[in-house]
Amino acid sequence: MLVQAIDISPLCYHMCYLQLTFKGIPALVVRANTLSQEWFEAAWTPAATLFYEHHGHLFPPVQEAEQVEPEDKAPPATPPERPRQLPLF
Repeated sequence: MLVQAIDISPLCYHMCYLQLTFKGIPALVVRANTLSQEWFEAAWTPAATLFYEHHGHLFPPVQEAEQVEPEDKAPPATPPERPRQLPLF
């Protein structure tokens, strides 16, 4: 299982990242506006590293803290080499 969680609220973004990390769930947590397709930031949970090692061909790509242009809504085609972790404090 690989979870993708999207929310526009920075608080909910961080809360979701922490809960998924503490539970050991491989996930991509995204802070984005799903209506306008704007991405603000995204982070992989640490458990996603293990998931990527076993299922690399299934790992979805992520865009690093850039805003997507309206005509370019899809994330880039290559997955990150190493998941980025959010600081806890």
